Amino acid sequence: MDVSVIMVSYNTRDMLRDALVSLRAKTSGVEYEVIVVDNGSEDGSVAMLRAEFPDVRVIESGGNIGFGRANNLGFEAARGEFCFLLNTDTLLVNNAVALLRDHMRSYPEVGACGANLCRRNLVPTFSYGRLPRRSDILYQFVPAFLGRSGRKKNYCQGGDPRPVGYVTGADMMVRAAVVREVGGFDPDFFMYAEEIELSCRITRAGWRIDVVPEARIIHFGGGAQPSEVALRRRQLSVYILYRKLYGKAYVGLFHLACQIRCSLRWLAATVTGRRAQMRRFSRQFSINRDAFRKYRNQLCTIR
Repeated sequence: MDVSVIMVSYNTRDMLRDALVSLRAKTSGVEYEVIVVDNGSEDGSVAMLRAEFPDVRVIESGGNIGFGRANNLGFEAARGEFCFLLNTDTLLVNNAVALLRDHMRSYPEVGACGANLCRRNLVPTFSYGRLPRRSDILYQFVPAFLGRSGRKKNYCQGGDPRPVGYVTGADMMVRAAVVREVGGFDPDFFMYAEEIELSCRITRAGWRIDVVPEARIIHFGGGAQPSEVALRRRQLSVYILYRKLYGKAYVGLFHLACQIRCSLRWLAATVTGRRAQMRRFSRQFSINRDAFRKYRNQLCTIR
């Protein structure tokens, strides 16, 4: 078996159907299996799979256990040389599965790789990023004074494969041998940032992570997550990530830096009369505060 395609489903029945149809239509020259881990969907996803895709292996997790833990169930069941984590809110543009597999086989030092992601209109979107650094705390202040976002959308306009810090969990292909060596996703993460933490372990173990621009996948983004819930969960995951990398004291300083940044941006928007910006940074301040409180409440359970 070349590739085990692992998809985590949570109330995304129609997108899941489209993703599976796309996978079938675009994938050739690859011996692959599809494993769908359903996190307690209530929209008939499991019934749809069994009726329309009888060849798909369905694992019912028994509830919404999160992205990483669900993928870990897929890892345990996978029989492929490579495991390809693919979001349900994706459509393949080309034979991305074969392209990623071929890249991994051509470069045995590569432990994981991912495709070039784009939106429905094929405009490139976030596909990869760098790994965290201790200096990240300083970047919270730079945007506040320059009046622009410190985040850069990382994607490839084309060209050859290149090493990156991590590829997004929406389309990560990883060697099964690497999963056995470093372990799967950390269960302390419910959703977001788990692929960054896994990438840190893969890199520390001496493997390289590449983005392969020739492989192209549409990623709609959002899935079944309400935006407010997504923002809060994302910020909580950021705190957990930095806790694991740099310790509890660093997280406190990082949170303080985030709140100072929001306050400065809110103040700048107030002075210039930009009400939408005022509301945005006031909201972000509240999200950071609530996420940090939740982080502290569960700190004793974080390994």
